[in-house]
Amino acid sequence: MFRRIFTMLGIDTRILMAIVDWIDADQNPNVTPPGGAAVLFRSHAATDRAQRSLLTLRELLLVRGVTPILLARLEGFVTVLPLIACG
Repeated sequence: MFRRIFTMLGIDTRILMAIVDWIDADQNPNVTPPGGAAVLFRSHAATDRAQRSLLTLRELLLVRGVTPILLARLEGFVTVLPLIACG
Protein backbone atom coordinates (compact mmCIF):
# COMPACT_ATOMS: atom_id res chain seq x y z
CA MET A 1 0.00 0.00 0.00
CA PHE A 2 2.78 2.43 0.90
CA ARG A 3 4.61 1.67 -2.33
CA ARG A 4 1.45 2.65 -4.24
CA ILE A 5 1.15 5.90 -2.27
CA PHE A 6 4.78 6.80 -2.96
CA THR A 7 4.37 5.94 -6.66
CA MET A 8 1.12 7.92 -6.89
CA LEU A 9 2.80 10.96 -5.32
CA GLY A 10 5.89 10.59 -7.51
CA ILE A 11 8.18 10.03 -4.51
CA ASP A 12 11.28 7.91 -5.02
CA THR A 13 10.51 4.49 -3.51
CA ARG A 14 14.10 4.34 -2.22
CA ILE A 15 12.91 6.78 0.45
CA LEU A 16 10.19 4.33 1.41
CA MET A 17 12.83 1.62 1.73
CA ALA A 18 14.92 3.97 3.91
CA ILE A 19 11.87 4.36 6.19
CA VAL A 20 11.50 0.58 6.38
CA ASP A 21 15.22 0.35 7.16
CA TRP A 22 14.79 3.00 9.87
CA ILE A 23 12.07 1.12 11.77
CA ASP A 24 13.24 -2.46 11.30
CA ALA A 25 14.56 -4.24 14.38
CA ASP A 26 18.14 -4.84 13.27
CA GLN A 27 21.17 -2.62 12.74
CA ASN A 28 21.82 -3.98 9.24
CA PRO A 29 21.07 -1.66 6.34
CA ASN A 30 18.57 -3.06 3.85
CA VAL A 31 18.89 -0.33 1.23
CA THR A 32 21.60 1.77 -0.36
CA PRO A 33 22.09 4.35 0.94
CA PRO A 34 20.86 3.10 4.32
CA GLY A 35 18.02 4.93 5.99
CA GLY A 36 18.86 3.98 9.53
CA ALA A 37 22.00 1.89 9.86
CA ALA A 38 23.79 2.98 13.03
CA VAL A 39 26.95 3.94 11.19
CA LEU A 40 25.05 6.53 9.16
CA PHE A 41 22.79 8.12 11.76
CA ARG A 42 22.83 11.89 11.51
CA SER A 43 22.83 12.54 15.25
CA HIS A 44 22.85 10.90 18.68
CA ALA A 45 19.13 11.70 19.02
CA ALA A 46 18.50 9.82 15.77
CA THR A 47 20.42 6.83 17.10
CA ASP A 48 18.18 6.75 20.17
CA ARG A 49 15.00 6.78 18.05
CA ALA A 50 15.85 4.38 15.23
CA GLN A 51 14.77 0.75 15.17
CA ARG A 52 11.52 1.57 16.96
CA SER A 53 8.01 2.34 15.82
CA LEU A 54 7.43 5.95 14.92
CA LEU A 55 5.53 7.98 17.48
CA THR A 56 4.97 11.04 15.28
CA LEU A 57 5.15 11.75 11.57
CA ARG A 58 7.78 14.41 12.25
CA GLU A 59 10.19 11.63 13.25
CA LEU A 60 10.34 10.78 9.55
CA LEU A 61 12.53 13.87 9.18
CA LEU A 62 15.31 11.85 10.86
CA VAL A 63 15.26 9.36 7.98
CA ARG A 64 17.70 9.87 5.12
CA GLY A 65 15.92 11.52 2.19
CA VAL A 66 12.84 12.75 4.04
CA THR A 67 12.53 16.52 3.77
CA PRO A 68 9.93 18.89 5.23
CA ILE A 69 8.38 19.23 1.74
CA LEU A 70 8.15 15.46 1.30
CA LEU A 71 6.68 15.09 4.79
CA ALA A 72 4.01 17.69 3.96
CA ARG A 73 3.09 15.71 0.83
CA LEU A 74 2.73 12.50 2.85
CA GLU A 75 0.71 13.96 5.74
CA GLY A 76 -2.62 13.66 3.95
CA PHE A 77 -2.05 9.98 3.20
CA VAL A 78 -0.30 8.41 6.19
CA THR A 79 -0.52 8.53 9.95
CA VAL A 80 1.34 7.14 12.92
CA LEU A 81 -0.60 5.23 15.54
CA PRO A 82 1.53 4.45 18.59
CA LEU A 83 1.05 1.12 20.30
CA ILE A 84 -1.13 1.33 23.39
CA ALA A 85 -0.23 -0.92 26.28
CA CYS A 86 -3.18 -2.93 27.52
CA GLY A 87 -3.16 -3.75 31.15
